[in-house]
Amino acid sequence: MSSKSFSRLTILACTMAATLPLFAASAAANELDLNLSPILTVEETILLAQADAETNTALYAADPRVSQEKSLLSGKRIHQYLGFGSLLFAGLAAVTATDSEGGAQVSSSKKNLHRAMGLTAAALGGAAIANGFYVHKDDFNLDNGWLDPDNMHVLLAIAGTLGYAIAVSTKGKGIHAGAGAGGAALMGLGIALEW
Repeated sequence: MSSKSFSRLTILACTMAATLPLFAASAAANELDLNLSPILTVEETILLAQADAETNTALYAADPRVSQEKSLLSGKRIHQYLGFGSLLFAGLAAVTATDSEGGAQVSSSKKNLHRAMGLTAAALGGAAIANGFYVHKDDFNLDNGWLDPDNMHVLLAIAGTLGYAIAVSTKGKGIHAGAGAGGAALMGLGIALEW
């Protein structure tokens, strides 16, 4: 900042600081009422807010410029996309599974594709869980019991994602196929409960 602009700002600030007390003193001397809004009771304030909300909601709904369609990128929609994407990539991982029976060698590109699909399914499942806890935090309540559809949805989706994670971590050995298929089945069942 140059010294010229700094001095202009200083003059402006000093002028304002000098005029504000003069304005306040003048207003007090002339007994001006600077309170521009009437004093309302709590009940009057609530009634006004309700009337404004009803009027504004009706005007908003009647406005032709306002789209009545739901947004494609709401938090709930993103949660759905992540869950379905997780299930889709689990299916793609199953389709690209490598069979090394009979001593046949499988190409490394097919192994890498299968691994990428599995990792993507697990990542999308984890993202769906994180997003779900954020967007639907009030839906999960064990006071409603374990068999409540919202609670079952959460538990099955978590179990499905754990199945994906186990399948990815075993790297094709042991329970790899069972964990991946079981994870996909649990995720699919969890999604079906809320569909």
